[in-house]
Amino acid sequence: MTSHPTGSRLAAGLTAAACCALLLTSCLPSSDEDPSTEGSAQAEDSASAQDSEAPQEDTEVAGVDQAIEDGYALNTASGDLPVVTMYTDYECPACGSFHPAVEQVAEELDGEVVVRVKNFPLSMHDNAVPAAHAVEAAGRQGEAHEYASLVYDDVDEWSELSDGELEDRFVELAGEAGLDEQRFREDMGSSDVEEIVEQHSQQAEDLELTGTPSFVADGRAIDLGEIGSAEDLRDVLRDAAEGSSGSSSDSGTRA
Repeated sequence: MTSHPTGSRLAAGLTAAACCALLLTSCLPSSDEDPSTEGSAQAEDSASAQDSEAPQEDTEVAGVDQAIEDGYALNTASGDLPVVTMYTDYECPACGSFHPAVEQVAEELDGEVVVRVKNFPLSMHDNAVPAAHAVEAAGRQGEAHEYASLVYDDVDEWSELSDGELEDRFVELAGEAGLDEQRFREDMGSSDVEEIVEQHSQQAEDLELTGTPSFVADGRAIDLGEIGSAEDLRDVLRDAAEGSSGSSSDSGTRA
């Protein structure tokens, strides 16, 4: 049985060491591999076979086009606020280790900057695409944020599975999140969810993102080179969002 990050884990995620680990261990795609090719094949195989403390993101279920455009929010979504988008790989160790810190930063920026999440599963991680499909399937029920936390917490378990066992594990997590399991299973293997993940990956490639996690504001990748603490991350995201058009569209140039 998995649970949301405890207070001690959240605090640990906010240390300078965790931020340094992000910079040192971020996942980078192999130079000779397409970041989505191998994972997409794995996703087809697997498809066949309450974070109450943080501000609540909007729970209205987005359409496919909106999910492609916006991703899902880690804090209160408002159309008149600037947007920072994190591209993540749920099997990436750095993404999982840093997740509590990112959630804390999103909470601190609530009402000031909308922090959104999109998918960038890397082919070096066999189950990254199925995991992204699972999170987006939860998003079809308005629970991507909560479910993503369960997926990060459970990575040691599901990263070792394949095919039907992998799919069953993601469905079990859906049950823990209080989701409709049958609908979740159907959505996880749907063309809509596949399209969302593929389009997010294409956006990341168009931005020439070099690994995960990566942050983007106003169509530009944010330089994380000076980050040494969660407070630094908060300030960098705030500064990057200043002057943003407020759009969550990530098609653009690399800073």
